[in-house]
Parts: sequence; C-alpha cells; structure tokens
Amino acid sequence: MPVEAWRRELFKSPAVFVAAVVLILGAVLAWILIKAKDAITQPRTTGGHNIIAFTSGLYIFGYLASIFASMSFFDASTKFKPRILSPIFVSLLILAMVFGIWLWNKRREAAILLALFIFGLSIVGQYATVKELAKGGQGYASFQWYDSKTMGFLRTLPSGEMIYTNQPTAVYLYTGRGAYVLPDRFDPVTTEPRSGFDKGVTEMQAQIKTGRAVLALFSGGNPSASDAALMSSGLYLAQKSAGDEVFTAAP
Repeated sequence: MPVEAWRRELFKSPAVFVAAVVLILGAVLAWILIKAKDAITQPRTTGGHNIIAFTSGLYIFGYLASIFASMSFFDASTKFKPRILSPIFVSLLILAMVFGIWLWNKRREAAILLALFIFGLSIVGQYATVKELAKGGQGYASFQWYDSKTMGFLRTLPSGEMIYTNQPTAVYLYTGRGAYVLPDRFDPVTTEPRSGFDKGVTEMQAQIKTGRAVLALFSGGNPSASDAALMSSGLYLAQKSAGDEVFTAAP
C-alpha cells in the first residue's frame, strides 16, 4: 500500500488510530515510571540529568487530561481531531532524542538505522503533504470554495441583501460581505436545547420572503438535514451546485 494511502487509512480508522495512540502513550508512561523510580532511588547527580525529558513526558499526559476534561465538561462543541494532539509532538520529539542518545550509547548501528528510518518517513510525509496541497489546498483555500458557483451567485446579490448561512467565514472571505449565522437548535457549548429556535427560523424566513435576505446552505456540518428542510420550507431554490443551495423569495 502506498504511504499516502496508508496515512489516510490510519486516520480514517478510529480503531487503528486509537491503538497507535495507546501504544505510544503506554511506552511513554512506562519510561516516565522508570525514570521516576531512578530519580527517587539514585543520587541527585545520576537521577536528575533527564529532568527535561521527564517533564516533557509528564506534559503529554497533563495536556491530554486537560483536553479530555475540557471537551467532556466545559466545551461540548469541540470534536476530537488528530490536529488537537499537535502540541505534544514537540514533547515526543524530545523523548525520541533521549531514546536515540541512549540507543547510541548501547548500539550505534541501531541508532543510525532508527535515525535514517525517521528521516525517511519525514521526507515521504512531506512529499505526500505537498502533493495533496498542490491539488487545490485545504480548508478555506480549497478549490471547492474559490471555484464554487454558489459563491459566484452570492457575489451577484445586491449589497443591501442579507445572507443567512452555515458558513459565514467562507462567505466573508470569498464575497467580501458579512453574513448572519443560522438559528441554532442546541447551545454549542452545553449541547442543551436552545429556546427560541422556532422563533428565529420564523424571523429569518420572514426576512427572506420579503426579498431582504437569502439563505445559503453549504454541504457538510450543521445544520442537520431536518433543520435544513425546516429552514428552507416554503422558499425558492435559486441556486444549487455541488451540494450547496441558495434559497430566496419566490421568483
């Protein structure tokens, strides 16, 4: 399997990704426990020279604990993604360097092979990333936004016409116009139902039906299919492209 396809499969399969994370964290935890024992039982001159690596290992678990606590008790709208783990990569690099120094003192041939292996993976990963970015970018730089016919349609609207959308940031970037967020059925922080959702939908539709606003729904993310159908009920589908829809007053 090509490396690029292997990387996609790794992050697409939750079971494989979790197994990899558990394996790495288990090794780090075992190393921390060993170093903690050495720091307690050995003299200061021999037990304290790895303090930077030791604190880096503790930081990994402290960071993960704070992330999971935050997502569980304080911010329910944040969904776990691999990029959230980015800050711990520096600590993992420090631990890898410590392991490399230890291996160099034990078996230099193995340390050289390990360094070449890691360096090779880095080159292949960078090549795959650059190749993927060259196809059209990611996020708001993706071709799906700057080639969007829906964005082109929104740019033709009169300057005084309001835009209700589930992607206000993208609309601002590609049309230069501010947009209104959609009524939300649930509070994004607590996930509790919000009062006034139906009233917000009614007021939004009243603006659209009088010709003072449009509704632009982009594929992916919120709202749910049922809420999208409720918001667009009774409105005219003026533009549809690549899963994106724009609703206006009846023509």
